Amino acid sequence: MVAEHTVSPRTVGGDMEGYGVGTILPGITNLINYHSVLHNVVIGGATHDSILDRYSDPGAGAFTSYHDTPLYATKPIKKGEELFLRVGNDWFVNKELPQEDDYNLVDNVMKGIMNLLNSNPTTPETVLRDILRRIRREILSSGAWANKPYLATMIPKSIDGLKDVATRGSARAELLESHFTEEDTFYQNGYCLDNIVAGRSNIAQAGRGAFAHRSLKEGQVIVPVPLLHFSNEDDLSMHEDNDRKDLLLNYCFGHEKSSLLLCPLTSASLVNHSNSPNAKIVWADEESFRDYDWRSATIDELHNTHSSVLMFNLIATRDIEKGDEVLGLHYFSLVTFIFTLIQLHHSSTDFYRLW
Repeated sequence: MVAEHTVSPRTVGGDMEGYGVGTILPGITNLINYHSVLHNVVIGGATHDSILDRYSDPGAGAFTSYHDTPLYATKPIKKGEELFLRVGNDWFVNKELPQEDDYNLVDNVMKGIMNLLNSNPTTPETVLRDILRRIRREILSSGAWANKPYLATMIPKSIDGLKDVATRGSARAELLESHFTEEDTFYQNGYCLDNIVAGRSNIAQAGRGAFAHRSLKEGQVIVPVPLLHFSNEDDLSMHEDNDRKDLLLNYCFGHEKSSLLLCPLTSASLVNHSNSPNAKIVWADEESFRDYDWRSATIDELHNTHSSVLMFNLIATRDIEKGDEVLGLHYFSLVTFIFTLIQLHHSSTDFYRLW
């Protein structure tokens, strides 16, 4: 699953850190999907600042030296429009997802049919629908398209759909209608990702931390925490024959009696732990889990799921002033909390692995 959420280390300048380096960018970048046609943003280079002395400070090496990776718009982006990144076609290998050539093929065919309609405006709709049906049937039955069955789903079934594809293109026509074009909808249904900003932590040797970008009220959601899950902590071993772990492990939640790891995909990963916390983590409400409550999933179900399906919320436990550092549970309470979550939501015996 981690491969779905990593970018090339060359993107941020970290390709010389070792062999087989993978880069995860917690924050808005990790929430952006890939699209072969509608891509509208690119990732810039990260800032490198180790903060601590790598030879004398005991905290050095416990956190990443790369931060503040920018995101640039490559074309005008309308309010409420979804952001997409671009990846090479090799990323789509073994994935039943349309590539740029597929969209171009469908667009050209639909434009051809529209030209036919414009040249013969009296053509009955039944004839046009029959043409669309024959195209879908040909794709499904032809050996030439055997490895691209999804092409059939890209062919519109109605005349309105035909006109939409011919006008806007099949890539944009297949998107769900955005619910975030109105400002009120943003506040009612969206989560704010900039309630916290990064800065140097007030805790000695902790490196960077999270600071309130604005005043936050007790009980307010500071930031949503969608989670990257690992069904086996050994997935973060640097080598099979030693105990060295990837740096990502330092940013994840886990418990010694479970092999499951939950790693934040947003800037919640910046929050340090404290004996005097002003924030806590809780499960997101049930509506966040859509059609299935993944909190009750078994370890096998999670292992076979390759997208983020679990989510915490980081909640203010008291009023936090702008500029204050946001601090979470101290380690003992956090471990107890995680183990409680595991006991509550994973009763399957195949979940546990004693150490």
